[in-house]
Amino acid sequence: MVGYVHPKDRVLAYLKYTHSSDGQWGGKDQKYSRSMSHYSASEVQKNINWLKENYPKYVAYLNELGFEMSSIPKDEISKHYVPSERLEEILSSGPTDTLEESVETLVSLISQTAGVPIQNFGVTGSILLKIHNTSFSDLDISVYGRMNSEKVKAAVERLFKDPKSVTNKLQGNHLEKWCREKAETYPISQSESRRFYSRRWNYGIFNDTYFSVHPTRSDNEVIEEYGDESYRGLGIISVEASISRVIENLYNPYRYKVEDVKNKNGEAIPAVDEIISFEGFYGGIPENGERVIAKGKLEEVIDKLSQVKKHRLVIGSPESKGKDFLKPIKLLDLNT
Repeated sequence: MVGYVHPKDRVLAYLKYTHSSDGQWGGKDQKYSRSMSHYSASEVQKNINWLKENYPKYVAYLNELGFEMSSIPKDEISKHYVPSERLEEILSSGPTDTLEESVETLVSLISQTAGVPIQNFGVTGSILLKIHNTSFSDLDISVYGRMNSEKVKAAVERLFKDPKSVTNKLQGNHLEKWCREKAETYPISQSESRRFYSRRWNYGIFNDTYFSVHPTRSDNEVIEEYGDESYRGLGIISVEASISRVIENLYNPYRYKVEDVKNKNGEAIPAVDEIISFEGFYGGIPENGERVIAKGKLEEVIDKLSQVKKHRLVIGSPESKGKDFLKPIKLLDLNT
């Protein structure tokens, strides 16, 4: 499931796993392969194209959003996998393997360190679906609610600084692998990836296993409804701008109010009010007051009730084909 708001008759989502006789996920009875080599907007678009060719009923053009998206008709949904319920199952029934043991230990550690009740956590990824592979699957943890997420962020950062902790930031071969994969996926160098990672708090290593923490809105924090706004793409542009205010740096999509926006020729573009990133890699990186460079889809946003219009630069759109970015200038290579 993608995002917090959906059309009345469909749920926005992307294909993550497919049945495969030689898949590395699953058990003896049924094996699965990942449908994307990595999680990025460009891979999601490839996924959508494959579905259009093979299962077109799972792709729909969304007038309000102004583009096609993979989605599931609600009457075809047979089961909703809930991260908090899966974690509760592991905690109440007991872990069934070493990876589930690690989930139990890691969530308990973060919960205690942050002072956030364990009921506010969940587990996602392959463990959610019970198709994880203990030899290589990651630990993907979700935490619900802004206050809880802020406490968890502070707690994870404290654990990273504790020399006795088994929860650490990526380093050595783990960090090199992460930076190499990001450089292969996004328009960014390995050295820039390393600088980006220095600002990340929610990716690390727990007892030699990769883990991630994903802040998620609680139900009462979702106040918008599908169709409140409509969007119209106006083409791909490149800009340089100053971050005047970080609006959202915990939840995806990430939002940044910008000012002094200029194009590559140094000409002012007053129409751009904010930069929004649906691409998680760039989320939480820019800081208040920083100068950034960005490339993405210029989009007109219309509030359907007031008819007020604004413009934003979107990172992670299908039209950008994975070539868009959002980079603080101070983190760039010197020869960029």
